Amino acid sequence: MPTIGLDKVYYAKITEDTNGNESYGIPIHLARVTEAEISLETYDAEHYSDDSAAFIINDFKKATITLGIDEITKLAAVDLFGTIKDDNGVLISTGEDKSNPVALGFRSKRADGNYEYNWLYRVVFKNPGTSYKTKGDSIEFTTPSLEGTIIVRNKVDSNGKHVWRAKAIENDEETSASIINNWFNAVYEGGKDVTLSALTIGNLPLKPSFSSNTISYELTTSDESNVITAAPSDPLATVIIKVNGTTHTSGTEATWNSGANTVSIVVTNGTSTKSYTLKVTKE
Repeated sequence: MPTIGLDKVYYAKITEDTNGNESYGIPIHLARVTEAEISLETYDAEHYSDDSAAFIINDFKKATITLGIDEITKLAAVDLFGTIKDDNGVLISTGEDKSNPVALGFRSKRADGNYEYNWLYRVVFKNPGTSYKTKGDSIEFTTPSLEGTIIVRNKVDSNGKHVWRAKAIENDEETSASIINNWFNAVYEGGKDVTLSALTIGNLPLKPSFSSNTISYELTTSDESNVITAAPSDPLATVIIKVNGTTHTSGTEATWNSGANTVSIVVTNGTSTKSYTLKVTKE
């Protein structure tokens, strides 16, 4: 189905372990984008039997994405192109600048009114530069075009495949609303949603502040006990809370030992799990 609009374009920085397997940072808004075009390049091969094509192989090689954008922020220039920002906030481009691979997420509105959501797992963008055009006594700024190469990521999925894109459609009966609602909170990694939508320890402030993708917290209390509440993003997920190794029910009070306490929370949804840990110090 054709798409008729594009918005909410985000990128996420990539870090790699010693084996080159990617992990993704928290998504950051890239820019206002007017249009996007993806072109695929494949390895094509035909196998013939009895003078006819028995089967055809189309393997993904790479793809390119072209974005029409309004402006690239300083942060995006540093993260995407390796540009240097000095102490005065000035961007410095050098001959040694090297573009960094990022994940790219965006959504586009379909003709039926629903949104199509995408994550491209590994994209390397070219620095577009800026062009200017004189017009009488004024300067006309042209809209920059940002071009990136999309390749498969190094890390394999649960099926041993090297993925390059994830795509979901709003209001698809097979896709839970929590997947769509959290699409730009974290790069979609597949499997069921195992994030928390809420986590509270009484009225105590968590450090850092709660985010569904932050899994470690610390807090200090002078209270003898506090109510622990942990709610999954997907209502079909289960949550197991343990306080100092003892199973605890969400929405009830936990009594603290003097000094250090550990709260562990495991969210399970199908075969997928995610663990959160809180270090609670009782003064």
